[in-house]
Amino acid sequence: MGDRDRNVGRLDRILRVPFGVAAAIVASWVFIIHPFELGIGVFVVLPVALLAAILLISAITGTCGIYGVFGINTCGDEVCTEADSNEAWVAE
Repeated sequence: MGDRDRNVGRLDRILRVPFGVAAAIVASWVFIIHPFELGIGVFVVLPVALLAAILLISAITGTCGIYGVFGINTCGDEVCTEADSNEAWVAE
């Protein structure tokens, strides 16, 4: 992971996956229903797709930039703070 410590806990990561997938489905569905409407694409599809990407990437990496800005850490165990550890993603 490099220099950044993980700040997203296991439950938080588990919850981000279905919400990210749901947001991706909604963005895809709206794009399919209204493919050439610029306003809907800019104001609905792009933000929802961006939200989906952020949720899924933070679930995979265990690091949330917004949490970092506000000093939030939902990761309770020490494995999350070890920069070189790959064990944080492994379910027990």
